[in-house]
Amino acid sequence: MGYPMAVNLVKGLGSSKSFLTVNVNQEALNEFQDEVKGFGKVSVVQNVYEATKAAYIVITILPTVTAVEAVYLDPNTGILAGAIAATTYSSPTNKLLIECGTIETAIIKKLAEAVEEASLKMSNTLSFVDAPVSSSPMGAIAGSLTFIVGVHQAKSAKVFPQVEALLKHMGKSIF
Repeated sequence: MGYPMAVNLVKGLGSSKSFLTVNVNQEALNEFQDEVKGFGKVSVVQNVYEATKAAYIVITILPTVTAVEAVYLDPNTGILAGAIAATTYSSPTNKLLIECGTIETAIIKKLAEAVEEASLKMSNTLSFVDAPVSSSPMGAIAGSLTFIVGVHQAKSAKVFPQVEALLKHMGKSIF
C-alpha cells in the first residue's frame, strides 16, 4: 500500500515540496518516478539514514517488526542515526517521524521511547507518531485510507495538526 500512498502524497504536496524516496525495488522506483513526474521534485536516496538527514518529515509503512526495528534503530543506516547525524550537518534538525504500518504495540512503544531519548540528548526536536493505516490497496489508490494517530501527549497540540494535514493527502479519516 505504500506505493499508492506515496503517489497521492507527492501529488497532494505539489511542486513546492521536495520528496525523498528509498525503495529496494528498482523497477517500482522507476515506475513511481514516471507516475509522479511533473507533480513535484522527487529524489532517490540510498537509505533511510540519508533521507532522515535531509528531511523534516519521514514516513514509513513497514510490514514487520523486524523491518521496523532495522529501519529505525540500525546504528549505521537507521532513521535515528540519520536524525542524530543531522545535528552535525546543515540539515533540518526538527523532525517528524511517522510509522504507518500496523505493528505490534510493544515495538511502537520501544520506538517512541528511543526517539524521545535521542531527542533529549540532542539539540533538536524529534517527534515520533504512530499512525497505523486501515483499509485496502484500493483505499490507498483512491486516497481514502483511515489513519489512527498516536503521539506523545505533550507534543500532540503542535504535532497532530501537521500530521493530519499530511495524512489527508492519503486518507479521508484521520483520528
